[in-house]
Amino acid sequence: MTEEHSFYMESLPEGSRIEQLCNELKKFLTSDIENLQRFLLKLFETCYCFVFENHQPLFSPKIEINLIYQTKLYEKKVKENSAKIKEPAKDKSFAFYLANNAKGTIFINVEKLLFLLDKSYSTFILNLVMTYFHEILHCCYLNLRTEKEIFSIECLLVEKFLGINLPEEWRQLQSKHLHKHARA
Repeated sequence: MTEEHSFYMESLPEGSRIEQLCNELKKFLTSDIENLQRFLLKLFETCYCFVFENHQPLFSPKIEINLIYQTKLYEKKVKENSAKIKEPAKDKSFAFYLANNAKGTIFINVEKLLFLLDKSYSTFILNLVMTYFHEILHCCYLNLRTEKEIFSIECLLVEKFLGINLPEEWRQLQSKHLHKHARA
């Protein structure tokens, strides 16, 4: 997922998980970076477990997450790993992964995602969760599913996890974007 293809949420369903996560995030953002990191790691672990509780992926690798808080360091990691990256990370990407059927590593550009807080807490949470699910699914399927298939599974998991419905027009826009990049 990239910055230009991020999704903006205007309202939150009352009592939904996304509403709860937004309230939790607000508390962490008023304290310190260590609390934010704990929140991000806890949410990743919750998403990881949710994938295996609600979907039967092909592989179940141990996945390590690498949260990178400076875009320049993230870009350096992209360059260092460019030969190993199965899905090339775009300049504006939020994440990339390295994986085999036993282990995966996900690199998250936290600084880029944090800019979404300018829109809303829910926009940040939604895009973070979508990024987590997307990269977890890539680690679980390696190159055995297309971007479009990964995105379709991702949307179902996000809707169930956050208690929301993603607009069909947004799915279509993302689908066109994925189809364009799959041919490139």
